[in-house]
Amino acid sequence: MTTTPSAKKPRPRSDADAACRADNAVEKALLKKAKGYSYTQEDSCKCKTVEYDEHGKKIREDEVLRVIEVKKHMPPDYDSILFWLRSRRPQAWGEAAQAAGVPIIDDVPNAPILSADEMAALAEKRGDHAPA
Repeated sequence: MTTTPSAKKPRPRSDADAACRADNAVEKALLKKAKGYSYTQEDSCKCKTVEYDEHGKKIREDEVLRVIEVKKHMPPDYDSILFWLRSRRPQAWGEAAQAAGVPIIDDVPNAPILSADEMAALAEKRGDHAPA
């Protein structure tokens, strides 16, 4: 007597699974936009060939429309970066932290926190123009 394995029915996916997948997809897209990315886009161009005789007189002119692939770059998006940081690190990047004057450079050990006057003096010393 042979036994056949019972056919497994696909497990119905719950709404929580679908929401988790959607959240992951949006998170991945936001990170991609915050970091910037390169992509390939199809574009069309008109290629023109002109044929001349030995006296320089135009004999024939042909135009061909060709589809080419162009590599383009989307630079990082400032709003996406800010949203990402405020969501992931609200203690350093949140609006309440900024209003309270929490230094943004909290990951750099011994990083000096300069006042606006100190930054202007440093810029003047280096020969840079101080921000207005």
